[in-house]
Amino acid sequence: MNKRNRQAAGFTLIELMVVIVLVAVLTLVAVPSYEKYIERGDLAHAEAELLRLNALLKTERLREPGELNNEASLKSAFNVLKQDNKVAQKYELSVVMPDSGSNAYYLLAVPDYYNLTKAVWVDSIGRAYICENATDAKLFSSAKCQAAN
Repeated sequence: MNKRNRQAAGFTLIELMVVIVLVAVLTLVAVPSYEKYIERGDLAHAEAELLRLNALLKTERLREPGELNNEASLKSAFNVLKQDNKVAQKYELSVVMPDSGSNAYYLLAVPDYYNLTKAVWVDSIGRAYICENATDAKLFSSAKCQAAN
């Protein structure tokens, strides 16, 4: 009778410790994977936003052919465009025109959030590139960054 009551009393301390250790190990493995998953989603959202803004800038350039041909006017138009709040909370969005004699420009999303590291940039043609860090993204080099799918 004593043996039956002892078994019905619950878990032993050793069993509870094993469960706690297993939960801790699973947490240590799961949290970094989850953070990478979230960052990939945020980066895809930023990329989509840059592509949307690029399409709006292209449309504006077609409407007013001689207007957005320098960096100042391009930045002014870019700042007027409505940007997605979720992206703007996590990324700093900007536009750069590297050569004043050209119509080419780059749109850039640099992380502005504590645990994000990857950045994305889009050229005026609409090709997107994902970079491991903001420094590489600001170089606008396809050799340093991977083309997005």
